[in-house]
Amino acid sequence: MHVYFRMAQLRTSPILPSLRHLYCPEISQQDFLISGVCLFLTPSLQVLEFHKITSVEDKLSGTFLHTLWNDGAQLDTIIFKGSGLSPGTLDLILNFPSLRSLELTGMGPAMELDWLKKIGAMPKLDDLALDFTHSRIEVVEEDLGFRDLKSLMVTAPLAFTRSILPFIATPTLETIVSVSCTDTPNDRTKFAEEVVQRWGRTLCSFSLVHLASSDNIEEIHMVTLAPLTPLKALTGFRLEGYSLDLTDDNIRILGSAWPNLQKLLLPFLGSERVRPSIESLRILKELCPNLVHLRLPLDSSDVPAFVPPPIAVPRAAPLPPVPDPAVAAPSSSSSSSQVEASAEVEEDTDAVMAEDESDSSGSPSLSTSPSSSVPLNFPPAGGSGDPFALPPPPTLTLASSKNHIHSLQRLTIATSDDSWDSRDQLHLARHIDHLFPRLRCVSSFEGRDEERWTHVHDIVQAFQTVRNETLLERRRGDGWFS
Repeated sequence: MHVYFRMAQLRTSPILPSLRHLYCPEISQQDFLISGVCLFLTPSLQVLEFHKITSVEDKLSGTFLHTLWNDGAQLDTIIFKGSGLSPGTLDLILNFPSLRSLELTGMGPAMELDWLKKIGAMPKLDDLALDFTHSRIEVVEEDLGFRDLKSLMVTAPLAFTRSILPFIATPTLETIVSVSCTDTPNDRTKFAEEVVQRWGRTLCSFSLVHLASSDNIEEIHMVTLAPLTPLKALTGFRLEGYSLDLTDDNIRILGSAWPNLQKLLLPFLGSERVRPSIESLRILKELCPNLVHLRLPLDSSDVPAFVPPPIAVPRAAPLPPVPDPAVAAPSSSSSSSQVEASAEVEEDTDAVMAEDESDSSGSPSLSTSPSSSVPLNFPPAGGSGDPFALPPPPTLTLASSKNHIHSLQRLTIATSDDSWDSRDQLHLARHIDHLFPRLRCVSSFEGRDEERWTHVHDIVQAFQTVRNETLLERRRGDGWFS
């Protein structure tokens, strides 16, 4: 290690003088080249991220921090994950008053109360994630600071997390994440109530995560979430590691309570639990128009066949009667009226067909089948003696060309063990594509039933490709639209 530091110090300028972010996914001494990370020392660094740290790398991490401080680096973010760092190495973090974000995972034994209060006094810190597992801090009874904190994540028993909240000074917390391995129903309810009472006016994101094992899955009930329903400004909600029965009505309650949601992550549920149906996707489409990421334990055991909705086109104005040629010659004004009426029908029909064409980033929500895509062009009606005359156009339902197209980007299915065949996959993919035409990814949760959901993703992508190609042909005047 010292050889690499000497090599770095022999250079008059850093190897990468403009480097801003240094990420090392495994800073392990088992790889003898890892000490070469010291060659990337540069005062321009703003983000330092080391993963899989052990006690062997304590000196390497400490020397790296000390050298950066000595060279005048203004670190903005420090992320250390692993175990084994000493209190002395953590003290070096205090040398960076410009620090805005700090995440320490697995460093509980090295964290002391005095150090925590010094971190709380850092002037610019607004994002904090601390893991108190095996920490020697048992109780907190004094102010910890953190007056400008915006985001807080605590990994600890929920009772401990609740005990430190009164000593967090910030009045404007926006994000809170609790990760615990032990909690009780009373702890969960009280935690939600205390967070809402303290930061209800500013809170935008709430997460409750239980570190569950196969034999330690906590039961939770929807009533536990009741204190959170007044948070109309909530944009993010995450519930993980718990088991519950979840119905379409529950989804409707959540969507109605939090209409501004951008991220909704619900827990994994097996087939033995009650789970929301395909109807829940339609509910969320209507109630949460800004949703971008959805994780849902979807019950796909009984997927209804997809029936394309009828195409609604504008009501066509009645065509003016054409005088009998034997009585009077057609006037120019009558001919003009017929052309204008026909043009109006064609123009309105085109607007329905390409209702999202003005938005280059999106895709239309109409079916891509020929029967639902070909515009209805009515030629002018002829006289009563014309063998090619058409009857007056039927009365059609008026459609708006400004329908909202949902912008959901990612759908994660958090369930498994439903039996279905390829036809079910096709129908489900068609439902998903119709509701969320801008979807980019359909995936499984933690690899469960990955092959099945990868297939659904591929089908959805195929629908999107066909739709985009159809619109492209329309713009060029090719195919059906020529």
